[in-house]
Amino acid sequence: MNTFENDVTISASVPWRNINDQTSKSDCEDILREGLKSVQAKASFNDLAMLDAKMMYVIASKQGLNEVANDFRDVILDGLKFMQRPPIAQLTYEDIILTNPKSDMRTFTDGTVGDSEAAFYRGNQALEGNLNSVIDALCLAGRTGEISFLDTACQSVMEASKTMETIRNEIDSSNYQLFRTYFDANPFTGEKGPSGLFSATIPHIEILLKGWDNYAARAHLVENVAYFPQRDVLSLRQSLNEGSNLSDRFADNATAKGQLNAIGEWVDKFRCSHKKSMRQDVTMRSL
Repeated sequence: MNTFENDVTISASVPWRNINDQTSKSDCEDILREGLKSVQAKASFNDLAMLDAKMMYVIASKQGLNEVANDFRDVILDGLKFMQRPPIAQLTYEDIILTNPKSDMRTFTDGTVGDSEAAFYRGNQALEGNLNSVIDALCLAGRTGEISFLDTACQSVMEASKTMETIRNEIDSSNYQLFRTYFDANPFTGEKGPSGLFSATIPHIEILLKGWDNYAARAHLVENVAYFPQRDVLSLRQSLNEGSNLSDRFADNATAKGQLNAIGEWVDKFRCSHKKSMRQDVTMRSL
């Protein structure tokens, strides 16, 4: 059994599990409307209820059920307004990765595909944890000037590399292609779907290393900030307020400069690897 598969329990109570290729459009709509009632009946629109609502909204949109999709969209936008979140009705990276509980994990698919889907989410949760450990160590290095925190950051980068390798080895590529379709942009509104491009941890690390003025992807971050995890955006803003730039902070320390360069090179490789996997994904889906 796979490591990340062993680490999660897939939710058995979600209403959309009764939908499959043999489900008629009218039955699919009935199931989703019952799910909508369940979401609406909740006393407060919490993170998990929002995740359920958004996943059903994705299914309704993919099935071409415009009316029920619009009903979900209205409920979701009302909930987001109450929760003081950006008005993005489509499923986001924050929803499916950071909110998704490993003890009651939501997946679009079931069976062996569902196991791969759950393992993919859990693997990305673990990776986000590794990257946040890098950020914490870099922030402490910047505030204190202690080079020992750069050692800690490098160790966390190594852990992130191990996590990435585990994800590659454990997630069956054919299964990935089956659940990946749920991450597409919304066909009606054009809202973007969840993607690692909207993880705030890699941008945060790059900005800590080089400073905001030297961050090459500023336009992407600013234009798409509503799609990034809002809890991580707040952390990033704190670093921006502090004016963090570790390259300047340790400019006179050769050892520290070497460590910072090594972390920067790893980030560059991470970006290249992600772009390569995205190109392969597009190619495979077009065949």
